[in-house]
Amino acid sequence: MKGAREAIWALVLVGLAGCGYALPSNADDAGPGVDATSPDAGWARTGTVTLGIATWNIEQFPKTATTTTAVPEILAELGADIIGIEEILEPGPFERMVADLPDWEAIRVEEPYDYLAVGILYRPARIRILEAEPIFTGEAYAFPRPPLWARVEALDGAGHVVFDFELLVVHLKAQGDPQSQDRRRVACEELERWIRERQAAGGEQDIIIVGDWNDRIDDLAAKNVFRPFLEAPERYTFLSQELVDAGESSYILIPGVIDHILVTHDALDEYGPGHTEPVMLDQTYPDYVRNVSDHRPVRATFVIR
Repeated sequence: MKGAREAIWALVLVGLAGCGYALPSNADDAGPGVDATSPDAGWARTGTVTLGIATWNIEQFPKTATTTTAVPEILAELGADIIGIEEILEPGPFERMVADLPDWEAIRVEEPYDYLAVGILYRPARIRILEAEPIFTGEAYAFPRPPLWARVEALDGAGHVVFDFELLVVHLKAQGDPQSQDRRRVACEELERWIRERQAAGGEQDIIIVGDWNDRIDDLAAKNVFRPFLEAPERYTFLSQELVDAGESSYILIPGVIDHILVTHDALDEYGPGHTEPVMLDQTYPDYVRNVSDHRPVRATFVIR
């Protein structure tokens, strides 16, 4: 799978049989009162079915020799069903760690663009990934680490599909110099255009983007890289705005929120009366910054039903 542009990318699917699944029928999964072609429609909200979606920069994984032991211990505390992962430096230790996790599976971007790659950790008891692939693979200026796209179904405890959506995991250019800032601005413009065109063509309307965006949504308008999203509040919502409003930080070394969760308008229906928060692992897990990461995970809890 080398040579042709469309074939130079592959996904290593840990615990999966291939690069994706055939689309399953929703007729048996939809449950009573739900259109099988629209599994996230028609539910009465009771607060009994929630979904945890998180983003977590695990800083050049594995940061130390003990990182592969620490991360599995932390996953139980994280309270998430699907996690966008950033900065997988060494694929081998990541694959071996996930292989030893009985309740988790993972996908990641493979070589030749796997340096500090993004990936997805998920619990198959609650999450079904139908397809996944890297996007923007030829746009290194805006995306030095191409985003990972996945088509996802969230399941309730009985295995019924309660929410279907598309997930993007991003890790935008770091640093505060003007060129790095411009690269993030271009990335946001490209992402917004991609979403708008996809939805206009009749594609999935529920889209969630998680990741380390390396910038703040509360910057002054003149230099705010997120303007394509912020200037269209009828289409997009940063769930991480809740952290900004509360004065929280996702990056431990410098105050501020740079790890964000963005949803399109339709996904707010499933978010419902949900909440978004940083997971304060640096305060609860010994030597977290030294052995695991300088980023706190950001977790959004969707109250689907």
